[in-house]
Amino acid sequence: MRLMESLYEIVEAKKQDIDNAFLAESAGVDDFANILGSQMNRTLLNAYRGVNQPWRQYTKQSEVNDFRTNDRIMGSEAEDLLPLGPGGAGPYQDSRLTEQKYSIRASTKGRAFSITRHALINDDLNYLRDQPARFGRAAARTLTKEVVNTVLEGNLPAYDGQALFHVNHGNLLTGAAPASSLTAANLNTARIAIQKSRFEGEFTGLQPKYLIVPPELEVTARTLLNSDWIPAPGTGIGNINPFQNSLELIVDQWLTSATAWYVAADPAEAPAIDVAFLPGRQQPDLLVQKPEYRFVVGGGEDEYMHGEFDELRYAVRYDWGIAVAMWQGIFKGAGV
Repeated sequence: MRLMESLYEIVEAKKQDIDNAFLAESAGVDDFANILGSQMNRTLLNAYRGVNQPWRQYTKQSEVNDFRTNDRIMGSEAEDLLPLGPGGAGPYQDSRLTEQKYSIRASTKGRAFSITRHALINDDLNYLRDQPARFGRAAARTLTKEVVNTVLEGNLPAYDGQALFHVNHGNLLTGAAPASSLTAANLNTARIAIQKSRFEGEFTGLQPKYLIVPPELEVTARTLLNSDWIPAPGTGIGNINPFQNSLELIVDQWLTSATAWYVAADPAEAPAIDVAFLPGRQQPDLLVQKPEYRFVVGGGEDEYMHGEFDELRYAVRYDWGIAVAMWQGIFKGAGV
């Protein structure tokens, strides 16, 4: 995600009005005793340098044109052909098509920040000037947490009204270790489940593509996917690894369970999660309130004076919607 690195760039590029009621109270000199203090031998360490978003690999990113509910229609395959009888004379039997749908709706999230002229002038470490960049990272974190923690780990309902991961879907392993742990046998179960999944009674033809794990399972996952040999349980004797290079590994540090793991198909073929944005707006908007006042006597423009006299106000705004789509495209091992 491209983030503007200085407040001045934001001022030049994003001079738009924002709702005053949206803004928090201004941050003044007293609010940042360490950052705006008088001692000059200080060093500022940013808490975040960027936001990793692995979910973008295993989810579908789509577009919605507005903030109304948008339906996503999933149509069935045509039914199998039937014999026409002796001599191929017929009759031809009609085939039916069926459909399912899920709905997605974008909404807006945002946050604002206001600072006084004195605080901005005293900001010799440029901490306050970098607030737009921090806002951009906050927007990315908010969206990431909703995708991973609220939707994926929250196991929200799919198009059929049942939870995304459900025994009726055949895409969930539960039970104490090793019943649902990340093992060669369980990985094979996950692969087969996706390959043999059906939509409206017909095989989907899907192939597993990704193995998604938390950092705690990265070593186990790399062993399963990269090793030439896998020891047989209880023997220590190595067998040829049939999973070598068979899946792409995604290590997602946002997963809260240290033991749960997932196998997913290509989201372009069977999206388990759909994340929708307004057209061309996959990044957040970084806004600065349009200046309302100018010098009437005295010098020229004051680079620190914007908004209502000696207060600067800016905000971040981000529009998105998330929906659970096809359960056929993903499998979970609870690993507990």
